[in-house]
Amino acid sequence: MSDEAANIASYIDHTLLKPEASEAEILSVCAEAAEYRFKSVCVNPVWVKTVKKGLEGNRRAHVLSRRLPPSVPPPATSRPLRPAAPCWTVPKKSTW
Repeated sequence: MSDEAANIASYIDHTLLKPEASEAEILSVCAEAAEYRFKSVCVNPVWVKTVKKGLEGNRRAHVLSRRLPPSVPPPATSRPLRPAAPCWTVPKKSTW
């Protein structure tokens, strides 16, 4: 791989977000990320541990995840998700 291609690849997030993805597909994405020196692998939350194992020994690629929107059901292999924390906090009542 040329220096220019390696430089461009270092900005790419390799992504597999389809809910029906299999473990073999996830590991394949990890192997591609390592081979092409991508910046990260972005997957659904249930696959984070698998990606971490798949990228073991690779100091370049990072693991990214995303929250599942309410309209997307989690994969059948996942454990129940905890409710998301609110993005804002309620200020305490003023004492004055």
